[in-house]
Amino acid sequence: MKRFIFKLEGVLKYRITIETLAKNAYQDALRILNIEKEKLKNLQHDLSNLLQAYNIQAGSVVYSENLAFLAKCTLQLSHLIEQQKKTIKEKESIARKKFQEWNRKRMDLKVIERLKEKKWKEYLIEMDKEDQKFQDEIFLAKKIRESSEAETALSEPPGTLLQIQPMEHL
Repeated sequence: MKRFIFKLEGVLKYRITIETLAKNAYQDALRILNIEKEKLKNLQHDLSNLLQAYNIQAGSVVYSENLAFLAKCTLQLSHLIEQQKKTIKEKESIARKKFQEWNRKRMDLKVIERLKEKKWKEYLIEMDKEDQKFQDEIFLAKKIRESSEAETALSEPPGTLLQIQPMEHL
């Protein structure tokens, strides 16, 4: 009985490796994107805290140095927030590209996997056919032997003793 050999097994293993690398690259891109989003969230939180710390109420005394410092810090944080938003857009673009690449590699892998499944099913059908052919040959050999034994028994002259042999079971 021959064993199943998939001729593209090396290609399949290579595609699995490539797909895994692409998936890891996509996961890394997502991780970096999430880190950048967290940085943005922290900057926005810092700006909110700064504005709350310098909550200026009507009728209160405000020093010009404090207002200048507040304006400078607010401007700097706003600038950092805008830069972070641009960075996030870049990282989202990279993550999208990595996802598309991973998806393409995944589809390439699926093609080879489906081909292997198809070849496996063909192999199983072929093995069933060979098994059936073997069973048929055994059955025919048994019937031929039985018919030849019956013919020899009938061709013996009358009065000779027939020997009955037990049937062999397969």
